[in-house]
Amino acid sequence: MKPIVWLAGLALVGASCSSHERLEVKQFTVRAADPEWSDELMVRGEIQKRLYGAVSEEERQARRGQYYSARWRVDPAAGPIRVTFQYRQAATGSQVRALVQDIVPQAETGVAEFQIAGEAYQKGGRVLAWRTTLEQGDQLLGEKKSFLWE
Repeated sequence: MKPIVWLAGLALVGASCSSHERLEVKQFTVRAADPEWSDELMVRGEIQKRLYGAVSEEERQARRGQYYSARWRVDPAAGPIRVTFQYRQAATGSQVRALVQDIVPQAETGVAEFQIAGEAYQKGGRVLAWRTTLEQGDQLLGEKKSFLWE
């Protein structure tokens, strides 16, 4: 009886720790080219990550913008996936732009990174609305979108 109770408890703990979301999107904006402007260590770390390797002020300014990390979970044996990031910017009106990554998954989980930075961010402005989709073959596996996406 004890092994069954122990296994049931272990299964319950394992189920509570796992995420069933096939697609999660995290957003981060680099507004300042100086990571020291924030007192929050997590924010400073994220800015330093995005500015890594940018030595001159021009290089740092070119990294200002918005960054999106799309974390996906798929069956790698089912074939390649496509992660699409569609967005509208402040200066482009209702024009929808898209960034696409075709990925051959080597593992069950991974991350697709998208950035609207540098000249695209300076000319187009901030991203007002966005949508990210995860497809495998002809099947839509997941979709996340901002509140303002229609």
